[in-house]
Amino acid sequence: MKKILLSLAVTTAAFAAPATSAADLDQCSSCHTLEAPAEGRNDHFQQRKGPDLSYAGLKFNQPWLVEWLQNPTAIRPSGIYYGHYAKADASGQDKVDAADLPKHPSFDASEAEDLADALMALKANPGGIEEGAFSGKGRGRFGKLAFTKLRGCKGCHEHAPGEGGVSGPELYTAGKRLQPDFIASFTAHPQAIEPRTWMPTLSMNAKDIQNITAFVLSLSKGDE
Repeated sequence: MKKILLSLAVTTAAFAAPATSAADLDQCSSCHTLEAPAEGRNDHFQQRKGPDLSYAGLKFNQPWLVEWLQNPTAIRPSGIYYGHYAKADASGQDKVDAADLPKHPSFDASEAEDLADALMALKANPGGIEEGAFSGKGRGRFGKLAFTKLRGCKGCHEHAPGEGGVSGPELYTAGKRLQPDFIASFTAHPQAIEPRTWMPTLSMNAKDIQNITAFVLSLSKGDE
């Protein structure tokens, strides 16, 4: 196991995992919040180096975690906070220099398995992730219309490489990366999960939420 960078104190109430898991997660704690935050949970929002992982077990799919930890690729084209890396070019347009973006460490297969197990044990629900939020009945073709034209999602998120905005995480791998209930919950009430997120809470009806979730899930399958 690679040298751990920083120590992590996680209570058994917030982190019910095998005894070795806290040590496995030490390196993650140098950039990510792993404990359920107290009131004012996002005071660190602009300063953080990586997304909060205290609810990773309610957000990610474990097979994706195992694969990604071995070969990390950029999920946020302009970094965790685009303001740190977007710079105006000669024409005045904001551009992101990928060379400036921090690189995520990679792990061998055994390490990736251990870390994925530990991360999936982190389930400190901030209150906005609802079990059953995605019904499975959304219609992706209507979700595509909402995503690309009606709801402005494309302004911040890529739905295909090079297609869409870069201030938010790309979503063309989200179907493999994220649990359907998390996608639906975050789409409906992002501020309930990340109170200071830049993603707005839009007035969408239940069908819109289901359709957009179905569309996002379809992108990883290549059947948009």
